[in-house]
Amino acid sequence: GQAALLAQTLCRLNRERQGTESVIYQEALKRLKQQKDASAIVLAGEDWHQGVVGIVASRLSEEFCRPTFLICLDGDRGKASSRSYGGFNLFASLCELSPLLAGFGGHELAAGFTIRRENIGEFRRRICELTSAYAASGLAKPALEIDCEVSGRLLTEKNILGLSQLEPCGTGCPKPVLCLSEAVVEHVCAVGGGKHLRLKVRAKDGTALQAIYFSAGGLQDRLSPGDRVDLAFTPQINEFRGARAVQLNLADLRRVSPCEY
Repeated sequence: GQAALLAQTLCRLNRERQGTESVIYQEALKRLKQQKDASAIVLAGEDWHQGVVGIVASRLSEEFCRPTFLICLDGDRGKASSRSYGGFNLFASLCELSPLLAGFGGHELAAGFTIRRENIGEFRRRICELTSAYAASGLAKPALEIDCEVSGRLLTEKNILGLSQLEPCGTGCPKPVLCLSEAVVEHVCAVGGGKHLRLKVRAKDGTALQAIYFSAGGLQDRLSPGDRVDLAFTPQINEFRGARAVQLNLADLRRVSPCEY
């Protein structure tokens, strides 16, 4: 009844949001080719949706390993959402550049601000100076931090459910990130309209595992059955049509070499 109608409405709105996100993301990728060597991503768009650019900024910062600032232009002003990378303090940087801003707020890892259109070029120049200095300072933490390496046989439903004792997870208590080294890729395919990557892998101890890597569908052509890969992931229990199975939610993967056995 009403619950089904509400669920349909939510699904429709989510599909619309995904479509808007995809358009902004693709446009941002095209523009990035013109500033690929910059130490920060600063892009502005005339028709970008304010409620979606934060999601795109987060995706770009992780994909390109740089702090990202996306500005939605409206007349002579723009509203921006930004996401950090490597520990760069967004709020402190906005405080330093506040003379260029009409207003700002947020924290170290995510922030927003308002800026006059005429100040965007100078803001881009200054923020790149700050991010370059931070990268050269040795304080940056660009590497993914792994909590521990595990064997495939440890990734049982019982053990993964036991990790729920660490919850609630969030800032200050992140989800555990585990590592499976030199797993062999048995099957790889893009799913979700080509956006995501699904893999079947076999650990060194022979354990067969399923993995999903969100927003990484473009990696399909770079991986082949027989490749050896190191996987960084958060384990989860995936439930689909009443069946439960262990699944690795990948944070990153590294191709080691083609398999020799």
